[in-house]
Amino acid sequence: MLQLLFTITNVGNVTYIETLTVVDSLPEGLEYIDTVSITGADVVQRASVDGTGQVVTWKITNIKADVPAIITVKARANVLGNLTNNATVIGPNGTNKTVNCTIDVKPICDLEILKIVDKKVVYVNEFVEWRIIVVNHGPSTAPNVVVKDNLPAGLKVINAAPSKGTFNENTGIWSIGDVENNTSVFLVLVTQAVKEGSYTNVVVVNTTINETNYTNNKASNNTNVKPICDIEITKVVNFDKVYVGENVIWTIKVKNNGPSTANNVKVSDQLPKGLKVLDAEVTKGSFNMNTYEWTISSLASGESAILKLTTKVGREGLITNPVSVTTTTEESDYTNNKAKDTTEGIPIVDLSLKKYADKPVYHKGDKMHWTIVVTNYGPSTATDVVVTDVLPSGVKFIRFVASKGTYNPSTGKWNIGKLAKGETATIEIYCNVTAEVGTITNFASVTCNETDSNPDNNNDSATIKVEKAPDNPVTPPTMHPTGNPILMVVLSLLAIVGVTLRRKL
Repeated sequence: MLQLLFTITNVGNVTYIETLTVVDSLPEGLEYIDTVSITGADVVQRASVDGTGQVVTWKITNIKADVPAIITVKARANVLGNLTNNATVIGPNGTNKTVNCTIDVKPICDLEILKIVDKKVVYVNEFVEWRIIVVNHGPSTAPNVVVKDNLPAGLKVINAAPSKGTFNENTGIWSIGDVENNTSVFLVLVTQAVKEGSYTNVVVVNTTINETNYTNNKASNNTNVKPICDIEITKVVNFDKVYVGENVIWTIKVKNNGPSTANNVKVSDQLPKGLKVLDAEVTKGSFNMNTYEWTISSLASGESAILKLTTKVGREGLITNPVSVTTTTEESDYTNNKAKDTTEGIPIVDLSLKKYADKPVYHKGDKMHWTIVVTNYGPSTATDVVVTDVLPSGVKFIRFVASKGTYNPSTGKWNIGKLAKGETATIEIYCNVTAEVGTITNFASVTCNETDSNPDNNNDSATIKVEKAPDNPVTPPTMHPTGNPILMVVLSLLAIVGVTLRRKL
C-alpha cells in the first residue's frame, strides 16, 4: 500500500470560497483504495470514481489563504516500475492546472517461517523430527530465500528432506531460491538427540527484497532430552558340578550399554539355601555380606563392573543362583536386568572302617569275635553302604550282632544301607577258632554309592595268634555212679589230694 498526497495552496489574501474540482487520473497498475483524509478545505463532494476505476474526483471549497488543502489517498501498486500519476485542479471558470508525480514501485513481500517439533520429550539417541515451513504472503515473489537453522550441539542431523532447494548439514543453511506470492515450502529435518538437556531450535528466514513485516521471520521450538541407559547383567559359575563342601566362584558382570550414565546402580544376589558366602571381590563399589547387595553407584556409558563371589556348597542337587540389577536412570531394555547360573552339589562322604579282635591270642576251640566299626564323617549321607568281610580260614562263623543292617557269612557282605553324616554302625561277628596254631588276619573294606573323599581309611584288618593249649592240663577223674552222691564227692577230693602229695614228693 502507498499514500498519495494532493496539496492545493491558496496564495491569495482571502479565503477562496469558490468550488474547485480535483481530478486524479491513476495510471494502469495503480489501484485507488480509499480517501484517507481531506484537510484545509470544506468538502463539497467526496471521492467519485468513474467506471474504469482509474479516475477519482473530489469537490472542495473554502480554501483559506496560505493554508494548504491536502487530500490524502490510499492506493495499491499492482505492477513494478515507474508509474506516473496525473492530478488536475479545475476552477469555476474552467481554468485548470495539471501536475504529476512519478512513483518507482519496488517489489516487496512478507515471509513467515514456522517450526514444528514432533516430540516435546525424548530420550538420548531417539529421533526428533522438525518441520520448517516458509510462507510468502506476497505481494511479490521473494527471491533468494535462505533459511538458517541454528541446530543445538546436542542434536545431530540424520536426514534432511526439503520440498524445494538444498540443505547443507554442515552449515545448517537451507537455500530455497524463489518463493512465489501466496505459496509455501517446507523442510523435514530428522535429528538424533545425542546428549541430554533442554534444546531450543531457532530458524531465521531472509530474502533479498524488502518485506512488509519482519516480525515473523524468526521461529523456534524446543524439546527436552532425558537420559537413558541399558544396564546388562551376566552371571557365570566356574564349576557346573562340585562336591558338597567345596567352593565355587560366581562372576557377576554389570555393563552399561549407554548412551547415558546409569545412576544409583545396585545389584541384588538372591543367594539360595545351600550356598554360604565366604568372600566377595569387587572392581567397583561395595558388597554387603549380610544383605548380599552390591552397591556400584554410577556407571558411565560403556563402563563395566565385576563382582567375584566365593561361596561354599552346602547341599546336594541343583543350586540356581539368580541376580538382578536396578538403576534410577530410565532404561531402553529391561529384559537383560536379570541373570542366573546353576551348579550342582555332588554328594561326597568320608567313610572310616575300624576292625578289632576281642583279644590277641586264642587256642583251638576257643570262641572269639571280630568287631567292625564304620563311621560316616560326611558331609553327605552315604547310601548303599556295604562292608566286605570274608572270614579267613581258621575260624568258623557262629553268629553276628549288628547295630544296623545284615551280614551274610557266605558272601562276607554286611549290608548297612544308608549312613547319615556323623552316624556309626557296628557289627560283632562271633566265631570258633578251628586252627591248630598260627596267625589269622581278617581283612574288611567298606564301599558306598557316593564318592569317598578319603579312601585310605576304607580298609582295615585285625590279626590274632593261635597257640597250642598247655601240656598236661589237670583233668578231673571220671566219676562212676555209686548210688551215694556224698561218698562220690569225698572220694573225688581224696584223689585230688593224693595227686598233689605225689607231685610234692
